[in-house]
Amino acid sequence: MSRDGRRTIPSPFGVCPRSFSRVDVLGRQETSGGQLPADEDMDASLTRRVLGQRGPRVWVVALFVAAAVLFVTHWLPCAREYFAVPQPVQSGQMRPQYDLWQYYAAGTNWRLGDDPYAPSPERPGTIPIPRSTLTSGYIYPPFALPALALLSRLSYDRARVVWLCLSLAGLMCPLVLGVSMAHGRRWETAAVGALLLTAADPVLFHIRQGQIDMIVAGLAVSAFLLYGRLRCWPSAALFAVAIALKLTPVVLVFALVAYHRDWRLLAKSALMGLTLLAVSLVVVSPALYIEYVTSVLPAASEGNPFFHNQSLLRGWSHLGSWAKFACLGGYALVVAAAGVAGRAARTATASPGRLRLTPDGTQLLMLSVAGVLLFSPLSWRMAFVWAIVPLAIVIVGVPWCGGRRDHALLILGAVLICLPVWDAPILDSLETIGTLLAGAGALSALLRPRRRDGRVAQRRLSTQSA
Repeated sequence: MSRDGRRTIPSPFGVCPRSFSRVDVLGRQETSGGQLPADEDMDASLTRRVLGQRGPRVWVVALFVAAAVLFVTHWLPCAREYFAVPQPVQSGQMRPQYDLWQYYAAGTNWRLGDDPYAPSPERPGTIPIPRSTLTSGYIYPPFALPALALLSRLSYDRARVVWLCLSLAGLMCPLVLGVSMAHGRRWETAAVGALLLTAADPVLFHIRQGQIDMIVAGLAVSAFLLYGRLRCWPSAALFAVAIALKLTPVVLVFALVAYHRDWRLLAKSALMGLTLLAVSLVVVSPALYIEYVTSVLPAASEGNPFFHNQSLLRGWSHLGSWAKFACLGGYALVVAAAGVAGRAARTATASPGRLRLTPDGTQLLMLSVAGVLLFSPLSWRMAFVWAIVPLAIVIVGVPWCGGRRDHALLILGAVLICLPVWDAPILDSLETIGTLLAGAGALSALLRPRRRDGRVAQRRLSTQSA
């Protein structure tokens, strides 16, 4: 309830009262008459003065043209080449899409009754995929094994096509969702998103490896954007599936909870997760979950010093299993920053309790994704597809008013994330540096003083009390 008695709908973009019909990517609420409130029109008018009345249209067309040229001349030829390039896998074979081969083999081994985490299965027809003497190349929770078993019933070439379609869908769905929620900035958000998708090297390298990150990121980012809809149940369900596939999306849940003080989201996500676990245990042996927690997860959390690992903690890999404490510390730092930003927003807007008037969901999303990428023990260069959709939304969503430094950090970060990495000093850490800059820009936008917002909130409260 707001102070004037109207029911409100929480969302990552701010609070949407029932009398408002839509919320744009900046969180400004449109009235039923189709107009923004007069006291929240400053940023829109300033944007028009900076870019000019025709500026946004010209730049949108230019970005779409650039994206189309990149798609035809760069993205499509590279995607075709990467999709077909053979790579050495275990047992001296050559297969395209190395990571997908690990998933395909794990699904095959589990379907045939063998341990998918065993480096050298013994049953006839199984596929050896040793990662080390203790574990196989499949390092994810057992939840996905039934789906991978179904995929393994197809020939590998057909499975690759199905996996590519699922991956591209996982990349496009949150972008379409973000564009649809960006009222007043839809064409701008779509144009920036199209340019980033066609220019980003992580997208192409993801296609080359056949990784799972596009699917997991699509679920997690969509869950974040859907926060507040239908009492948060769709968000909780998508978060639960994303965490069941790969544990790192839990950082986004805790960041939302810390910022909004919404413990109900945590409870609902936990309930959905327990439901998924109960369903999974019908077909997946509990012994596999125990093996994953006790053997596979500690081994995977040790990191890797290879320069394709763009994690901020890759230099800590020599610490072995101790590196996971640095990882957990980094995640805790991101959640703490979200909590501090939420407290600052509530103080600046003079809003008591859980009443949220500030439109900081886009910056919070970028900050959370940056934390996941920087502090995970393994953040391979293709994992930075996580940042594409949040960058497209936040670059457009950060207000022009007082935000030029934030825009500079976000845009420079986006450029570095889109570049490939090379085995040379500094050039072997471009995505790490880019994510640091983008995360800093998002955090700066979150913590920027909101003097105008405070005056607006005080004026509203005094008007309502009169």
